[in-house]
Amino acid sequence: MIERLKHGNFSSYTRKFFAVLPWGICAFLTLIVVLNFRNSLSLQKLDKPELEAFIGAELPESATEIRTAYLSALDAFVLVRFQLPSHCDCIDPFLAEMGLEDELQENYMPGSMAEDRINWWDVDQAVVYSGAEFTIRLSETKIYQILLDKSDQTTWIVYLIVSTM
Repeated sequence: MIERLKHGNFSSYTRKFFAVLPWGICAFLTLIVVLNFRNSLSLQKLDKPELEAFIGAELPESATEIRTAYLSALDAFVLVRFQLPSHCDCIDPFLAEMGLEDELQENYMPGSMAEDRINWWDVDQAVVYSGAEFTIRLSETKIYQILLDKSDQTTWIVYLIVSTM
């Protein structure tokens, strides 16, 4: 074996092995990243404590039909839809708890409210609505987009997207 090392026979195999090794490692790591990214793009449901911790506010007590979806890739996204009795006086305290200092703007729909993968996310059905977008910078930056669908005279629907940066 020592004789082979002196003449370079063994080192040519070693060089070939180490020339191919980085490509194998890269392919393996790419596979792991792709599989992890694919799995992280699946929509997951959040329970109420997880939801409230993420959005930074407790849902109004009168909220019903609560639906959630959590999407994580590079950033995390939480989509929430719930119903409130119309003209509920709980919407302003809820928005203030999240950090919204201004009132919702009539006929304003935040820019990226569309979501095709969720069958209960029906923002395009809103006829009478108000909305807002705002950013809160604490330990992490969160972007809030809210749409209050007031089309129904008896029940309002709240659509909320909270995302991290």
